[in-house]
Amino acid sequence: MSTPQDCRRSAKSLGQDVVETSREGVEKAADAVRALAEAKSASEFLQLQSEFARAQFDRFVAESSRLTETFVKLAGEAIQPIQTRATLNAERINKLVA
Repeated sequence: MSTPQDCRRSAKSLGQDVVETSREGVEKAADAVRALAEAKSASEFLQLQSEFARAQFDRFVAESSRLTETFVKLAGEAIQPIQTRATLNAERINKLVA
């Protein structure tokens, strides 16, 4: 069974992960801006911009999926003590009624 401390640790880890991912995104965007500024032609600029947009979209989809999975797991851990308590209460009620 998950404890409140486990849930807090998981939430803290999730928050740190989001911050790290955001930092990496900013670094990649800065690299892309530098590359765009150094483009030698309009076609090279457009190609670089297209590659950056595609990479950012792929990264967004992957990170969204990963974060959703992590959040669902965290929500399950957080609700587990409540479900356990509800099951115990239902069993007690059934014994009293029987």
